[in-house]
Amino acid sequence: MLQYSKEQLWQLYEGLPDELKAAVFSETNADNLYEICQKNEIKDNSAISEIAKKITYVFLGLLKPNELQDIISTDLNIEKKQASQIANEINNYIFLPVRKNLEQLYQIEMKPSAMVNTIPTARKSAAMTEKNKSAEKIKSKIKDRYREAVV
Repeated sequence: MLQYSKEQLWQLYEGLPDELKAAVFSETNADNLYEICQKNEIKDNSAISEIAKKITYVFLGLLKPNELQDIISTDLNIEKKQASQIANEINNYIFLPVRKNLEQLYQIEMKPSAMVNTIPTARKSAAMTEKNKSAEKIKSKIKDRYREAVV
């Protein structure tokens, strides 16, 4: 997972719709995440904080909602089945209330417990919003530690 500076994150945050800005700092979302983690045997506060960070990345346009499960599994070394359960509950209790904003941000259709891409890959680049372009611009400046150099 790429790392972003505070300045880059604040820049993206400032461009968000009000509903997504509110979701980033929502006490209800924090409570829901805590309950989801407790229910799924995630008791370590640093792991919960990392999941919260990944959720924020989704709100900021840096991580697609349908990639959250794999990132949770990989970055936090959680079994795929457990990561799937966590991601599904995050989708239902945290992402669905702001579904329309996320659908616009990512050009996807979101459904409870499943996210389906509705735009063919060839048309995606033409359909990107300004927010997507801004996120892509910032991501392109940061080196991905998981990619090998091509020589």
